[in-house]
Amino acid sequence: MDVIDRKQCEIIQDLLPIYTDRELSIASTQMVEEHLAACKDCSQELQAYREQLFAYNEEVVVEENRRLFSFLPWLAGRRLAWVLVLFVLIGAGGLSWAYQAGKNTALRDPEYRRAFKEDLFTPVHQTKQVGPYEVTIDRMLIDAAQTVVFYETEPEVKKGERLELSIKDQDGRVYEPMSGFSYNGEEHVLELKPVSPKASELSLVFQLEGTPAKGEFNVEVEPAAVQASTSEWWPGVKREAGPVKFGLEHVILGLTKSQVNMRAFWPLDQDIRGVGFGLFPPVGPRIREDGSVASASSVTHMMRPGMSVLPWYAEFMDLDNRRKAELEQLTIKTDSVSGGLTASFDFKPLPETTGKVQFSLPGTYLYRHVHNNESGNITIDLRDGEKQSLNKTVTGNGKEIKLLSVERERSAVTLQFKLKSAGSAQMPSYLPELVVIHPRGFEKSGQRLNFNSETGIGTVMLFSNDWPINIRLKSVGEPLDLEQEFILNVPNANF
Repeated sequence: MDVIDRKQCEIIQDLLPIYTDRELSIASTQMVEEHLAACKDCSQELQAYREQLFAYNEEVVVEENRRLFSFLPWLAGRRLAWVLVLFVLIGAGGLSWAYQAGKNTALRDPEYRRAFKEDLFTPVHQTKQVGPYEVTIDRMLIDAAQTVVFYETEPEVKKGERLELSIKDQDGRVYEPMSGFSYNGEEHVLELKPVSPKASELSLVFQLEGTPAKGEFNVEVEPAAVQASTSEWWPGVKREAGPVKFGLEHVILGLTKSQVNMRAFWPLDQDIRGVGFGLFPPVGPRIREDGSVASASSVTHMMRPGMSVLPWYAEFMDLDNRRKAELEQLTIKTDSVSGGLTASFDFKPLPETTGKVQFSLPGTYLYRHVHNNESGNITIDLRDGEKQSLNKTVTGNGKEIKLLSVERERSAVTLQFKLKSAGSAQMPSYLPELVVIHPRGFEKSGQRLNFNSETGIGTVMLFSNDWPINIRLKSVGEPLDLEQEFILNVPNANF
């Protein structure tokens, strides 16, 4: 591979996180996909990136008749499966919801119960021909947190073909797709960015990729009807911890999810790696030598069932009814302007009305780069299925991390480490960021898996298709003295 090709690979691999989050332009997406089709190395990097998210994020429960949308190349930052169980519901409202949801597999998800009970769906019932397919939009849900489109195709979309959907309102505002699911290859759910409260009519255009075949649906909508049953506000609460400034900027209590959006920023300092929430690895932009921001990035962490009850994950509670909403997803994006980050905490929707909520951050860490790593890189020559003891110590910023053992399963490398000081009963007094050094020089961060504060032993999963692999201690995080609880009055008393 010549010099120009190597430079292209570096550019493409820098774009992979943004590509998988579907935040590239159409032209840039096409450029990345053309390169991936011709470059085995970059295709392996993409696969490792996907495995990194899926391996850590979710214990997958998928029904055999359910698959990801054929028109979406890959859906990062979304839970991989809904458990489609028809719950035994108490009361006439619950039974009515169960009966109606049973008519459509996609509607069995309990998060649509309130929408059924309060009759907040927008009926569509339109059918259009798109090439060889009949596309029927059954209904939509104009939620404050997201817009959900329920539709069917007849026949099932063929493998290798994709239906692309674009949506805009009467004023030309465009709403981006976020994620989608398919049941039996015919029943589909697509989730998009929430529509503007000013929207009165939406134009939904399905197009068969690579062909002129398209069908347009015009749907009258009334966002105000849903807004009366949901709440959205901007608290403007600000706090500081060390050099980091935090702002609780935006809260949504929607029909399908609750969301808390925070912002954190700090001085543009080459020594600061970034901020980490709980046991998740740090996130922060890369800073050039002149102090400017060189690049931005995005990462999404999904919660396995039961994870959110642990002390190192954010919590969201309805104080009026003493109910907790389960954390489902954490999305963090770096801000190329301020050099900080924005964090979106997605929780399951609250089932009842409330006037007061409490949002609680986990232990939050400020990570600083290690410039005096006494042990340098640790080289590991490990094949698939092998495990070995290490008994090596790496040090940085005055902290010791003892590497106990490592094992490999395909591209996933699980490293067990021990901290000299375990810290409190809930959170450790410091945390390491361990990375894999790629042969071409760039780094790949791991995902924090587990930590036992009593023993000081933790595990981190790293990913690499190469061997031997080089592991480096990149940064060390120390806890910030931050007031973690935010008690908020809900401005919409009707919710």
